[in-house]
Amino acid sequence: GLYDVSNPASPQKLAEASTAGGGNPGMFLNGSQLYDSSAGLTILNTSNPNTLSVTGTYSNPLNDIQRVAVSGNTAYLYDFGNTTSLATVDVSNPAAPLLEGSLGILRDGTPTNSGGYVSDMAIVGNRAYVSCGAFVSVLDITNPSNPQSLGSYTNYSTATNSDSTNSYCVAAMGTTIYAAAQDEPTNLPVLVVLNASNPAAI
Repeated sequence: GLYDVSNPASPQKLAEASTAGGGNPGMFLNGSQLYDSSAGLTILNTSNPNTLSVTGTYSNPLNDIQRVAVSGNTAYLYDFGNTTSLATVDVSNPAAPLLEGSLGILRDGTPTNSGGYVSDMAIVGNRAYVSCGAFVSVLDITNPSNPQSLGSYTNYSTATNSDSTNSYCVAAMGTTIYAAAQDEPTNLPVLVVLNASNPAAI
C-alpha cells in the first residue's frame, strides 16, 4: 500500500493494490513506477497516489525472487539456490516486460549455468555488485542482455579472520562498496568496506 507520512506519528493509507503472492517482498521505486517482487515481478503506477494500479507483470525464470533493482530501462531480479540467480528484464514498456538475459552465480562468485546463489545486489553505473556467500561478485552490465562476470572480491575472512562469514546485504556509492555480513561461528554482525578499484577490504 501507499501511505502519506507527512505526519510520521500518524501515517495515513492512500491506496493499495493486490499482488498474486506473498513470497519474499522486495520493492524498488523508479520515477512513478513501483516494482514489486513478492510474486514474480509486478509493476505498479504511483503517479496518482490515491489510485494505485498495476501496469504490468512478468513471470520470471527464477523460482523465488528475493529482490528487484532497476537501472534505466532494465530491472534486475535475483534469488538464491536456483539455476538462474540473476535475470535482466527490459521494462522500457512497463505493460510488457521482456526477458533480456540471465546469469547464475555460485557462492564463491563464479558464474555458472548449473546453480546460483545471490542474496543482494547494488548497481552503480554499468557495474553490479552482487552479494553471494562469502564473496562480492562484480558484473559488467553494460549490455543487460549479456551480463558478464568481472571477478569477485576477496573472501571476507581476509577482513574478519573467519572462514565462514556470509554476506547478506550490499550497498555501493561511487567507488566504495559496503557489505553487511554475519560471522557464523559467533553470529556477530560484520561490516566490510571495499574499494571498487581494489578487491581488498579497506
